[in-house]
Amino acid sequence: MGRLKPQQLSRLAPARGQTRTDYPDGENGLVLRVSDTQRRVWLVRYRTLDGHRRGFPLGPYPAIGLSEARSRAREIAAAAARGDDPAGKRQRQREDAKLAQAPGAPPRTLDELFEAYLLAARAGRHKMRARPKRPNSLALEISRWRNHIRPWFGKRLIAEVTRSDIRRWLDALSSSGLSPAAMNGCGAVLRLVLSYAVHTELIDANPAFGVATPFETQSRDRVLSRNELARIWEALSSPQSIAMEASTALCLALAMVTLQRLNDVCSIRVSEIDFEGRVWAIPGSRIKGARLHLVPLSALALDLIARARLLPNAEGDVIFPGRASPDRPIDRRAVTRAYSRLMEKLEIANASPHDNRRTGATLLTGEGMGYPRFVVSKVLDHKSDTGGAAWITGVYDRNDYLREKRGALDDWAAYLKKVARL
Repeated sequence: MGRLKPQQLSRLAPARGQTRTDYPDGENGLVLRVSDTQRRVWLVRYRTLDGHRRGFPLGPYPAIGLSEARSRAREIAAAAARGDDPAGKRQRQREDAKLAQAPGAPPRTLDELFEAYLLAARAGRHKMRARPKRPNSLALEISRWRNHIRPWFGKRLIAEVTRSDIRRWLDALSSSGLSPAAMNGCGAVLRLVLSYAVHTELIDANPAFGVATPFETQSRDRVLSRNELARIWEALSSPQSIAMEASTALCLALAMVTLQRLNDVCSIRVSEIDFEGRVWAIPGSRIKGARLHLVPLSALALDLIARARLLPNAEGDVIFPGRASPDRPIDRRAVTRAYSRLMEKLEIANASPHDNRRTGATLLTGEGMGYPRFVVSKVLDHKSDTGGAAWITGVYDRNDYLREKRGALDDWAAYLKKVARL
């Protein structure tokens, strides 16, 4: 419908059958949310650099007019582009205020304990962490608590939870259809929350220790065969034949070539690439481990990036934009689902995008290429495999091993080209 006009703001109503409708202004993520109660509120939508969606409420209309809303939306969009998170900052400020004004009575039930744990984890205030937890980690913990822990323990008094209670809950969980990894994850959340109770001196010992993660999990060891690699690459090279969007196919292909995490590849930006030096600098604000990671780019990787930049909606800084906005990265979950559909079409069983990293690492350290495990761990941005006392070498070693990583990734690209007969 184009940009909003002042004369239409008071006449807008929710779409038929909806209780509320968001009307976009067309720039900087500004929308006017209109509810069936005739309430009108300005919001600014944006994504953080690590791909999380945010909504920043500006206030009601007409108290805030269109011109002022646009001006504030530009400020918020600019802040988000710099890597700030205005909505997250506001939420942390509110939580800090809530912590400061919290009543003196300590939590009694596990539900109350979980809420206190969340506040502390978001603020990085509790004794078990020196910094706030990542939003996606907390989102998973919240989901597991609400769906699998709260029904059993939410109303229970903290001091009354016993090891026998936890064992009975785990027995029930084992027939719920969850995977062993998910069940162990639920147990880990309960253990964390009860550990917080110990650290805040609400209980003397954690009853979940030793019983909360009893399910055997199978470590993924899927390594793609040469034939499977060739078929996947051929399919990604002609996305129209597999009904896949070109940007999604190029994103998956770049993840294969660079051996980087899919979330980081989905969020890659032009401003992060030194084209002359052929290096991609993934900022610590977005990467797992919160530290800068330099990725040498092979000629094949640069070709994929160049092709992505020629797509119709990729003229901005984001190389793989999502459908909704050219300044927001493609959703990693959508790319993962596309890969799963591709595996079904190719009849390749039990394969995920992460298997590309494992396959590349296995082949690079094998007899054919013979790279040391240490170098491959640097390519993959793993903290382990540093040799000896890893934490000591990590403190003193600021060499990013760019030359060694470049050799490994160039050889990996050459292998893929040979497999695909390019």
